[in-house]
Amino acid sequence: MTGRCIPLNSGVGDAEFDDKSWDGNVTVKKSCEIISWCPLEKDVTPVPALLGDDAQNFTVLLKNSIIFRKFGVKRRNIPSDSTVEWLKTCRYNPNHSVDKYCPIIKLYDLFSYAGISDQWDTATTNGGVVSISITWNCNLDHGPENCNPEYGFSRLDDPTVALSPGFNFRYSQYHGTASFGISRTLIKAYGILFVININGEAGKFSVVPLMVNLASGLALLGVATLMCDFVVIHFLKQREFYKEKKYEDVEVDDELPSMAGLLHQSEASPLVQKPH
Repeated sequence: MTGRCIPLNSGVGDAEFDDKSWDGNVTVKKSCEIISWCPLEKDVTPVPALLGDDAQNFTVLLKNSIIFRKFGVKRRNIPSDSTVEWLKTCRYNPNHSVDKYCPIIKLYDLFSYAGISDQWDTATTNGGVVSISITWNCNLDHGPENCNPEYGFSRLDDPTVALSPGFNFRYSQYHGTASFGISRTLIKAYGILFVININGEAGKFSVVPLMVNLASGLALLGVATLMCDFVVIHFLKQREFYKEKKYEDVEVDDELPSMAGLLHQSEASPLVQKPH
């Protein structure tokens, strides 16, 4: 914006405002001058959809590599025993024992697995944002070759919003000549944005953590018993009742021979069995 007020051209309408001249008698229609590219953008959703039904057979290739540093295991989502022929023809199918590890998926199938196949028309018209999750949960006791990913799909954007639904972005291409100066072509692109999330964990049996956890558990059990007895005996209202049930009072009769005397007598006079 230059900040200058200039006479308003006819047909602009909304940008005009009334400004009286200095004598206060004449009303002049004026507008603020701006510097802009011409002509102005025509923000119209393309009909029919630019992608359309032809895009249903488009394929997406997912390539992902991970490493579990603690175990020194590296894996990627393309099976190590796959062949070039299989990779060219396979398509992801979660219900197939082999093709569920195929990294190539058809675009329409992706919408179907995400449960949004009924939103295909709106996504190809206004664009959309689709999440692809790759999860690695591996038990390395079965061998690294059995560590394979699982895929999940969902749509992130809300296609029902009234303001700016879907996904689009703008970019410009600049060109020009010495005689006409610089010009540009402004392109508003609609498309499907893939947001890929990767997560997972791996585990392997080890004797050392097992023994540590076992010893800790036994120690906690012993401490827990002592703490429970201490609280019950000293803090509960019925602590006297608990003491009576847990402990038994024993009175020693002085007339009975002591255990030490009995032991001494038995050691001094051993029993001897005579033969018949």
